[in-house]
Amino acid sequence: MNSDSMKCAAHATVSIVYAVAAGYALYLGVEMPKEFYKNEIFRVGRDYFWYLLCTWLGMIHHFYFGIYSAIDIIERVPPTKSLVKLVNNLHSLGSFILFSVVFPFAVMVSILFWTIFLWDREKVYPNVVDEYLPFWLNHFMHTYPLPLAIFYMATTNQKLPSKTNTFLGLLVFMAVYLIFLIKHRLMTGQWLYFVFNSSTPTQTVLLMAFSLLGPFVFHFVGYKLQIVLNDATNSYLKKDTKVQ
Repeated sequence: MNSDSMKCAAHATVSIVYAVAAGYALYLGVEMPKEFYKNEIFRVGRDYFWYLLCTWLGMIHHFYFGIYSAIDIIERVPPTKSLVKLVNNLHSLGSFILFSVVFPFAVMVSILFWTIFLWDREKVYPNVVDEYLPFWLNHFMHTYPLPLAIFYMATTNQKLPSKTNTFLGLLVFMAVYLIFLIKHRLMTGQWLYFVFNSSTPTQTVLLMAFSLLGPFVFHFVGYKLQIVLNDATNSYLKKDTKVQ
């Protein structure tokens, strides 16, 4: 199997596994015993599912991974001018999503979730969750997006989009999500996330500051990382060419 075939297989595997995991998560949500909803985190997750950041990011991840599976399929047919243009546009769209949302939030969510989990998991992923949800499902939301984003940067991403455009994309995404977050606060008198309601004012300010500013910092880190990965790939290809 050559490198292109391996890449296609990896893209297909990621897309399929994520789709199966999402379907299984939705099934568990529908079939969840009522006694679990006595826990505030479960109850909020059910009542405000479409407000949760993990829901928004999960849909974006599916779309992002699906872009490259679509490219793989298109490239299997004889090329035409319109198909070449379509593939180029899909690569541009994938790169835009990667640097504006996927990578910045993958880093922020992973760091923030696991820091809170180690500090006091009851604030973010209580022990009662383990009685119903398999722990690997948690990793699909809070762990795997980061290594997968780096994997796609190293093996698949072909473009380095304008920092201005991706920064504006990130800004718009953050602004829209904040509107939903503030709307929930005004409607219920509580923050959507239990950790904000159960922390001290100082802790809440620190958590919110990292949540709001972190993605913008990691936006620029993503560009630096892409350049490093590109240089490493080019160096490897040059050495491989010399050996041959």
